Amino acid sequence: MGKRMRGSRSNFTSKLHAWLVLLFFVGLIALLLVPAGLTRTSVHAQDKNAIPPPPYQSFDRRQIAELNELYGRWQSGEQFSGEEKLILQRWGVGLPISELEGRVVISRVLFERYVAEKE
Repeated sequence: MGKRMRGSRSNFTSKLHAWLVLLFFVGLIALLLVPAGLTRTSVHAQDKNAIPPPPYQSFDRRQIAELNELYGRWQSGEQFSGEEKLILQRWGVGLPISELEGRVVISRVLFERYVAEKE
C-alpha cells in the first residue's frame, strides 16, 4: 500500500508540474501579446492624420458668437471669474469645452456670484 501512495503522489506531482509549466507559458504569451496590443492602440490614437472634433460641436451659431465675443472681452482685460477664465482660455486655443461650460460662461453666473457678489 505504501508503494501505491508513493506512485499516486508522484503521478499527482508530475501532473501539477505539467499544469504549472503550461500556466507559465500561457502567462508569458499573454505578457508578450498584451503590451503589443496596447502599443498598437496608443500609436493609432496619436495618428497625425486624425482630425480632432471642433471645440464648438455642441453649440449653435449664436452661442459660438457669444463665446468668441466673451473671449475677446477677456483678452482686452474685462473681469471674469477664475473658472470663466480657464474655460475661455481652453476655448481660445481650440480645446473642446462642454456645452454646460459654454452655457455657464455665456450666462456669466460665476462672475455675478463670485466676483460681482450678486445673489
